[in-house]
Amino acid sequence: MCPAWIVNISKHLRTVHEVANEQQRGLLAQLGRHRVRLANLVCPLCGKLVKYPESHLEKGHRGMSESSHSETVRSLERSVTAGKLKMLRETNPAIPLVPDFSQPEAPPQVPASPNTVEQERSLMEIWSRNRLIIIIIILIVLKLLNK
Repeated sequence: MCPAWIVNISKHLRTVHEVANEQQRGLLAQLGRHRVRLANLVCPLCGKLVKYPESHLEKGHRGMSESSHSETVRSLERSVTAGKLKMLRETNPAIPLVPDFSQPEAPPQVPASPNTVEQERSLMEIWSRNRLIIIIIILIVLKLLNK
C-alpha cells in the first residue's frame, strides 16, 4: 500500500493510483482502513483453524507483544485481501484491475507526489482545527433530521 497518510482513501486510489475498478478500489480501501473481515482462518502461529483470529491471538497467544499482534493481524488482512483480489482478477472484469501488492510481478509502489501529500496534510490540519465546529454542525443536523 501507498505510504502516504490518506484522508479519503477511495478518492486517493482513484486519482493518484488510477484504480478505476470499483471492486478493487473497495478492497484496497478496506485494507487501508483496517476493515478487512477476518473469520475462519488458520492461525499463522499455531496452525489452528479459528473462527475469530484477532480474538484468538489475544486469548490464545497472551505472550505476544502488541506490535507482534498488530503485525500478525495486518499480515492476515493483507493475505485475505490478496486472495479476494486474485479471485476478482480471475473473473476478467470489464474494467481492468491495476497491478497491486497481491501480484508478484507488480511494480513497486511509488510514493504519492509531494503535492498530494501536502494537500492531504492540509486537509487534516483544517479538520483538527475545526473538529469541534464540524461535530457541533453534524449534531445539529442530526437533531433537525430526527424532528
